[in-house]
Amino acid sequence: MRRIRIHNQTFLVGFKWEQAGWRSHREILQEARGRLEYDRYVFAPPVWGSIDAQGQKGKLYALAPLLVKPEESQVAIYALSDADSQQSIWWVLAYKNGAISARSDRAFEKEQEAELFAESLKDTLGIETLEHYDLNSAPEAIWDAFTHADKALRRSLQARVSRDVTPARVMAIVVGVILLMASIFGVNALLDYQDKRSRMASRMSYQQRQEQRVREIEANPEKHFPAAWMSAPSASEFITKAIPELLNQPLVANGWRMKSASCNGKSISLVWEATPFAEYNQLPFHAVLDAKNTALARSSAPFSGLEPGRRTQKDLLSVEKATLALYSLTQHFGMDPKLTFRKRQVRPVEKRKIECPWVSAVVELKNVPAYIINDHEAFAKAVTIPGLILNQISYSNEKWTLKGELYAR
Repeated sequence: MRRIRIHNQTFLVGFKWEQAGWRSHREILQEARGRLEYDRYVFAPPVWGSIDAQGQKGKLYALAPLLVKPEESQVAIYALSDADSQQSIWWVLAYKNGAISARSDRAFEKEQEAELFAESLKDTLGIETLEHYDLNSAPEAIWDAFTHADKALRRSLQARVSRDVTPARVMAIVVGVILLMASIFGVNALLDYQDKRSRMASRMSYQQRQEQRVREIEANPEKHFPAAWMSAPSASEFITKAIPELLNQPLVANGWRMKSASCNGKSISLVWEATPFAEYNQLPFHAVLDAKNTALARSSAPFSGLEPGRRTQKDLLSVEKATLALYSLTQHFGMDPKLTFRKRQVRPVEKRKIECPWVSAVVELKNVPAYIINDHEAFAKAVTIPGLILNQISYSNEKWTLKGELYAR
């Protein structure tokens, strides 16, 4: 059970949901009273839910049925703040045709676990999309639904007490009988001692959880930053497969002269320039006439087949070594390099500033000699810098240019 506080209203997540069938509210109440492990219930046809509210008092609203849209289906992850621990949690809600899934209404302390659980629900329920709400949009969506709910709906969302005598109350009565047999001063001393021990144990448990969370964050900062570069194709792979495709493009077609060509890993783009013999009724390769300059036409064809890379953080060089390696490569092949490092990313995680363990730079290699392009296989073998990624090879004005990124520690 988790408590969520939004604008002085308390919402509960973690109900056990079951089909209500054709049973009345009174019949559901009788069944709820027979379940000693739970002390509150909600009747939200076509389902009903029960929960152990751990003695919480006041108005407590079930969050799941508030967000269910009748006759619709959805799987969603809401990033929320636990009102008791003040930690971020990821709550998963799933419903099919307006009925809450018995497996959903679960909260996780790790976003990855919530994602895996939500994907499992998608497959089970046959729902294609997964909605995400971050720490800003989730409370807004919940409060918007609550404020637009009428009084009758709000009353039905209240988690009602399912039994008058809870196990905690029975224990209190037993303890009261024992206390009557003891002296007043002894009882007060005992209660004071137990209260102090309980509060101390609670504080220690919370501090231990916080310390463990901090250690996990500091030990694995890479988990909090996007790392698409790890699976991006290697520079050698890009050179080996992209350059032959560019070299195979025709220089002239239907009276149009190729002005420039480029490959970004997903498509081959060509710019055609009209000659005195250009055929406008038949543009080359399904090209489209440039709206601003009718002497130009542009065509594009899909490009695929690049094998994904397999890099790890340990493979990266330091900034200094990566810089020296790049300049050594460009000097050897007579290229004009331009290298610009970005600022190292810093993100707030659990009220702490976490620094990204890697830094990226923009790389542009101009005036690549033609002999390198013609002997691209040898060039590909020489490009072995671990963090170097190419994302564009282009030819324009009889000059070749390579663009990409360089990642370093």
